[in-house]
Amino acid sequence: MKKYVDKEIFLKSLRRRQKILKYNDKTLSIEAGLNPTAIRDIFKKQKNMPRFDTIAALADALCCTPEQLVYDRGAPDSTALHRKISDRMTLKVIQHALEFRDTDYSNQQILDASIRALKTISSDPDFTSRDIDIVFRSMNLIKKNH
Repeated sequence: MKKYVDKEIFLKSLRRRQKILKYNDKTLSIEAGLNPTAIRDIFKKQKNMPRFDTIAALADALCCTPEQLVYDRGAPDSTALHRKISDRMTLKVIQHALEFRDTDYSNQQILDASIRALKTISSDPDFTSRDIDIVFRSMNLIKKNH
């Protein structure tokens, strides 16, 4: 028996999951390994559903299964979601620290600036104490390498 796919349900699910991870259309497209305009194009084209490989890539980027994405069932995989948020937070702090790499700032000044960035990022309620611990460990690596 063939399952019916309602594109409106798929689009609603896609947008909901996209908001959970705070991805804009371009970021989600790139995270899924698609053309940077892929999400915008999916929402613009009213007739067809995306190909299965596109749905699978989006589901992976959104920490869910293709079936969950298409039929708007279930929540994202919490472990994968947590890892993705931790990775993003760590990258933001590392990027911030690297901005000071070729300057006359001391290691301590770079670390202090990174801590300020961390405090700003960690005020986001989506981040947990485990995320903060991961970032602090990353910042210690930055300090050792400078």
